[in-house]
Amino acid sequence: MSGEVSIDTSPIEGDPDETLKKAQQVKAAALAPAQPSSQDIKVAAEADQMETQARSDILAENHPDASSDSTHEHSSTGSASDSSADNTDTQQNLTNSQNIEATVSSNQRRNNNELEDKSQEIATNNNMIARRLQINNVYQSISISSKPYASFNVQV
Repeated sequence: MSGEVSIDTSPIEGDPDETLKKAQQVKAAALAPAQPSSQDIKVAAEADQMETQARSDILAENHPDASSDSTHEHSSTGSASDSSADNTDTQQNLTNSQNIEATVSSNQRRNNNELEDKSQEIATNNNMIARRLQINNVYQSISISSKPYASFNVQV
């Protein structure tokens, strides 16, 4: 089954706690399918970025001293610091994407194993049904026999 659902991945302005909850819900929804599409993985990565930003905002709200110190550091070191921060963010996003892909692959392997187990179970059940039908046919052919008390052996 396939389809398309619009998912709002924008943060909730002024409320990092709610943004964090929303990001977690979006990520869970995007990775809910047994085999997420590339678009699902992209949405999950966006939600992961939104979650990271929300956590950063929450930290800044809870520790205003740290945020003013880091702001001072950024302004004094200039664009080299900004570039380093961008590289760190990019590396973190890449790591998050790789973790998501690994989780998806793991889920796909698990689902494939479960499907294989179910297929084997169904095949076994079908074989048992076929044997029961054969036995029933033998009983019916014997009961139709002209000898009312004939003895017989059935091998299964």
